[in-house]
Amino acid sequence: MLKKNKTLKRKCDKLYSKVIRTRDKYTCQKCGKKSDYVHAHHIFGRYNSVRWELETGITLCFNCHKNFFHGHPAHSTEWLIKFKGEQWYLRWLKASKKPRKLDFEEELKRLQLEYNMLDIGENIPF
Repeated sequence: MLKKNKTLKRKCDKLYSKVIRTRDKYTCQKCGKKSDYVHAHHIFGRYNSVRWELETGITLCFNCHKNFFHGHPAHSTEWLIKFKGEQWYLRWLKASKKPRKLDFEEELKRLQLEYNMLDIGENIPF
């Protein structure tokens, strides 16, 4: 991958994380814990076509992220279906399996727009 693309990809990851955590008010969506040190979890993984889709991100505290989502994937899937709904889950699962070429510059612009619409919006310094 070109150095420029790697840099853009990192910027997208950083901004995606900030948008998810800000949207969820730095609150774990599983246990309700608030913290500056919550994680933005990619529900369908980071290596697919829905990598930066905001609907497929969720804020989790360290314990829920490590012990529940990575420690018990079947239980986390059950919880997600209850939390988000089965139709939501199946729609995004299907979308995550479809190949899609990502334009990192366009994704970065889209994420910046999403961040700006969160009422606290400001440009993220990189």
